[in-house]
Amino acid sequence: MLGISRSGYYAWRSRLPSERARFDAVLSEKIEAIHRNSRATYGASRIHAELRAIGIRCGRKRVARLIRRAGLRGYPRGRRIKITHRIALQQAAPDLVGRNFASEEPDQLWVAGITYVRSREGFLDLTLIRFRGAGIGGSPTPLPTNEAEGAYPKASTGFRVRERGG
Repeated sequence: MLGISRSGYYAWRSRLPSERARFDAVLSEKIEAIHRNSRATYGASRIHAELRAIGIRCGRKRVARLIRRAGLRGYPRGRRIKITHRIALQQAAPDLVGRNFASEEPDQLWVAGITYVRSREGFLDLTLIRFRGAGIGGSPTPLPTNEAEGAYPKASTGFRVRERGG
Protein backbone atom coordinates (compact mmCIF):
# COMPACT_ATOMS: atom_id res chain seq x y z
CA MET A 1 0.00 0.00 0.00
CA LEU A 2 2.74 2.51 0.87
CA GLY A 3 5.16 1.18 -1.73
CA ILE A 4 7.87 0.08 0.72
CA SER A 5 9.11 -3.38 1.59
CA ARG A 6 8.47 -4.99 4.95
CA SER A 7 12.18 -5.38 5.60
CA GLY A 8 12.78 -1.70 4.76
CA TYR A 9 10.13 -0.63 7.27
CA TYR A 10 11.59 -2.74 10.09
CA ALA A 11 15.11 -1.54 9.25
CA TRP A 12 13.87 2.07 9.49
CA ARG A 13 12.17 1.36 12.86
CA SER A 14 15.29 -0.14 14.41
CA ARG A 15 17.62 2.57 13.07
CA LEU A 16 19.04 5.12 15.56
CA PRO A 17 18.01 8.77 15.15
CA SER A 18 20.13 10.69 12.66
CA GLU A 19 22.75 13.22 13.72
CA ARG A 20 20.43 16.02 12.64
CA ALA A 21 17.53 14.62 14.70
CA ARG A 22 19.80 14.28 17.77
CA PHE A 23 21.06 17.85 17.33
CA ASP A 24 17.45 19.07 16.92
CA ALA A 25 16.56 17.44 20.26
CA VAL A 26 19.48 19.15 22.03
CA LEU A 27 18.72 22.43 20.29
CA SER A 28 15.04 22.19 21.27
CA GLU A 29 16.01 21.87 24.94
CA LYS A 30 18.25 24.95 24.67
CA ILE A 31 15.51 26.88 22.85
CA GLU A 32 12.94 26.03 25.53
CA ALA A 33 15.38 27.10 28.29
CA ILE A 34 16.10 30.43 26.58
CA HIS A 35 12.38 31.00 25.98
CA ARG A 36 11.60 30.22 29.63
CA ASN A 37 14.42 32.52 30.88
CA SER A 38 13.05 35.34 28.71
CA ARG A 39 9.68 35.01 30.48
CA ALA A 40 8.22 33.61 27.25
CA THR A 41 8.86 36.80 25.27
CA TYR A 42 11.69 35.85 22.89
CA GLY A 43 10.85 34.82 19.35
CA ALA A 44 12.98 33.13 16.71
CA SER A 45 15.25 36.10 16.00
CA ARG A 46 16.21 36.80 19.60
CA ILE A 47 16.54 33.11 20.50
CA HIS A 48 18.78 32.67 17.44
CA ALA A 49 20.92 35.60 18.65
CA GLU A 50 21.16 34.06 22.14
CA LEU A 51 22.24 30.70 20.66
CA ARG A 52 24.93 32.43 18.61
CA ALA A 53 26.09 34.31 21.72
CA ILE A 54 26.66 31.03 23.58
CA GLY A 55 28.47 29.53 20.57
CA ILE A 56 25.78 27.35 18.98
CA ARG A 57 25.70 27.79 15.21
CA CYS A 58 22.44 27.08 13.40
CA GLY A 59 20.08 28.84 11.04
CA ARG A 60 17.30 31.20 12.11
CA LYS A 61 14.76 29.25 10.06
CA ARG A 62 15.77 26.05 11.85
CA VAL A 63 15.23 27.79 15.17
CA ALA A 64 11.83 29.03 13.95
CA ARG A 65 10.86 25.49 12.89
CA LEU A 66 11.84 24.04 16.28
CA ILE A 67 9.95 26.83 18.09
CA ARG A 68 6.80 26.03 16.09
CA ARG A 69 7.23 22.30 16.74
CA ALA A 70 7.55 22.94 20.50
CA GLY A 71 4.43 25.14 20.46
CA LEU A 72 6.29 28.21 21.77
CA ARG A 73 5.45 31.75 20.81
CA GLY A 74 7.35 35.01 21.32
CA TYR A 75 5.74 38.37 21.91
CA PRO A 76 6.89 41.52 20.11
CA ARG A 77 8.29 44.41 22.04
CA GLY A 78 5.83 47.21 22.67
CA ARG A 79 5.95 49.99 20.15
CA ARG A 80 7.18 53.18 21.70
CA ILE A 81 5.78 56.44 20.54
CA LYS A 82 7.68 59.67 20.74
CA ILE A 83 5.83 62.03 23.05
CA THR A 84 8.21 64.98 23.11
CA HIS A 85 8.92 66.90 19.93
CA ARG A 86 11.52 69.30 21.22
CA ILE A 87 13.30 71.67 18.87
CA ALA A 88 17.09 71.36 19.08
CA LEU A 89 18.74 73.71 21.60
CA GLN A 90 15.35 74.78 22.99
CA GLN A 91 15.08 74.63 26.77
CA ALA A 92 12.30 72.79 28.54
CA ALA A 93 9.57 74.83 30.22
CA PRO A 94 10.51 76.00 33.73
CA ASP A 95 9.06 74.22 36.78
CA LEU A 96 6.92 77.05 38.17
CA VAL A 97 5.49 75.06 41.10
CA GLY A 98 8.76 73.50 42.24
CA ARG A 99 7.19 69.97 42.21
CA ASN A 100 4.84 71.10 45.04
CA PHE A 101 1.30 70.23 43.89
CA ALA A 102 -0.56 71.28 47.05
CA SER A 103 -2.41 74.61 47.08
CA GLU A 104 -3.50 76.71 50.05
CA GLU A 105 -6.65 78.13 48.46
CA PRO A 106 -8.95 77.24 45.56
CA ASP A 107 -7.93 78.37 42.05
CA GLN A 108 -4.33 79.02 43.05
CA LEU A 109 -2.74 76.06 41.29
CA TRP A 110 -3.75 74.15 38.16
CA VAL A 111 -1.58 71.27 36.95
CA ALA A 112 -2.01 68.79 34.12
CA GLY A 113 -0.39 65.59 32.95
CA ILE A 114 -0.46 63.68 29.70
CA THR A 115 0.16 59.98 29.18
CA TYR A 116 -0.47 57.48 26.43
CA VAL A 117 -2.48 54.30 27.00
CA ARG A 118 -2.53 51.38 24.56
CA SER A 119 -5.99 50.01 23.77
CA ARG A 120 -7.37 47.56 21.22
CA GLU A 121 -8.17 50.45 18.87
CA GLY A 122 -4.70 52.02 19.20
CA PHE A 123 -3.12 54.54 21.53
CA LEU A 124 -5.16 57.01 23.57
CA ASP A 125 -3.84 60.37 24.71
CA LEU A 126 -5.02 60.58 28.34
CA THR A 127 -4.98 64.10 29.77
CA LEU A 128 -5.60 64.65 33.48
CA ILE A 129 -6.12 68.04 35.12
CA ARG A 130 -5.99 68.75 38.85
CA PHE A 131 -7.43 71.97 40.11
CA ARG A 132 -8.79 73.51 43.32
CA GLY A 133 -6.65 71.04 45.24
CA ALA A 134 -9.39 68.40 45.07
CA GLY A 135 -10.99 67.78 41.68
CA ILE A 136 -9.73 65.61 38.87
CA GLY A 137 -10.90 65.98 35.30
CA GLY A 138 -9.77 64.10 32.25
CA SER A 139 -10.38 63.36 28.62
CA PRO A 140 -8.99 60.43 26.64
CA THR A 141 -8.75 61.08 22.92
CA PRO A 142 -7.41 58.83 20.16
CA LEU A 143 -4.03 59.77 18.73
CA PRO A 144 -3.93 60.80 15.06
CA THR A 145 -2.83 57.85 12.95
CA ASN A 146 -1.02 59.96 10.36
CA GLU A 147 0.07 63.52 9.70
CA ALA A 148 -2.89 64.17 7.39
CA GLU A 149 -5.30 63.96 10.34
CA GLY A 150 -3.59 66.94 11.93
CA ALA A 151 -4.44 67.95 15.49
CA TYR A 152 -6.05 65.73 18.08
CA PRO A 153 -9.86 65.40 18.07
CA LYS A 154 -11.62 67.90 20.31
CA ALA A 155 -14.53 65.70 21.47
CA SER A 156 -14.45 64.33 24.99
CA THR A 157 -15.38 60.71 25.55
CA GLY A 158 -17.35 61.17 28.73
CA PHE A 159 -14.87 61.80 31.54
CA ARG A 160 -16.26 64.21 34.09
CA VAL A 161 -14.98 66.23 36.98
CA ARG A 162 -15.18 64.40 40.30
CA GLU A 163 -14.91 66.08 43.67
CA ARG A 164 -13.38 64.10 46.51
CA GLY A 165 -15.62 62.95 49.31
CA GLY A 166 -18.79 63.60 47.36
